[in-house]
Amino acid sequence: MLGRMRMSISEAEQAYKELSEKLFTPVKGKLNPERIYDFLQANGKFESEPLETHIKIKLQKKGFGEEELLKDSDPESCKVFVCAVRAEDGSTAVIRSYRSRAADSLYDHCKVWEAARATSAASTFFEPISIGSWGQKFVDGSLKFANPIELADTESAKLWPDDDRLIINIGTGSAPGRAVDGNILDLAKRLKDIVVDADERSDRFRAAHPDMVNAKRLFRFTVTHGLGDIGLEEWKAVNRIATCTETYLNNTDIVRLVDDCVGAMKAAGQRLGIAVSGRSPGS
Repeated sequence: MLGRMRMSISEAEQAYKELSEKLFTPVKGKLNPERIYDFLQANGKFESEPLETHIKIKLQKKGFGEEELLKDSDPESCKVFVCAVRAEDGSTAVIRSYRSRAADSLYDHCKVWEAARATSAASTFFEPISIGSWGQKFVDGSLKFANPIELADTESAKLWPDDDRLIINIGTGSAPGRAVDGNILDLAKRLKDIVVDADERSDRFRAAHPDMVNAKRLFRFTVTHGLGDIGLEEWKAVNRIATCTETYLNNTDIVRLVDDCVGAMKAAGQRLGIAVSGRSPGS
């Protein structure tokens, strides 16, 4: 929404609030035997069509066609990628808006709504999606990359190999634990091998890049308390999410970290000749 569809943060927040209630309506009732069977088989318990439909509506409102490709022909545009997992073998798929040297069969085929569906297809929530001429199946990439900071580092280094990069890593405040494909027993076995906690990835990355930390070019923000028990589908908990987030952002150390981050962004913008404004205290 932010990068490819050119939405503002306010527009993206509003779109999310509008979508959440409509998307997370169970396909079947809690006591429906078919729903129990679907759970055991790790089938999606929410309809995928409303998500696809509303993404297309948002595209139209921003002046794009419903079948707009994620591929972006404007060389000056924001570079965007989403992480998904191939359902057939559990391997990582990076779906990009920009051309890469890597083998990328989806670049000329994947649509915006398909990319959004792929990265939203958490098993037991939404069904996998088939994309491209070969009909490959994709599910949510958070299983292997709950925190895709390494991918962001690798992709940005390829795009700008001679530049210093500033990485802002924003977490969800809760640990991952979702499945890929197949029945529930198969999923449990795979989770043991491929689910890695987002905060652990952040800690390892920071330890491996002390130069970025010391130069204030690496920042991590994630709500530390209150969100761990809120599920992906609990749209009614948006007030709790907002409260926990505000409490986190009002912490003295976090306020200082936000100021450092804004200062680093401002300095980078000035070096690139981009006009930026400062951040007033308390904003």
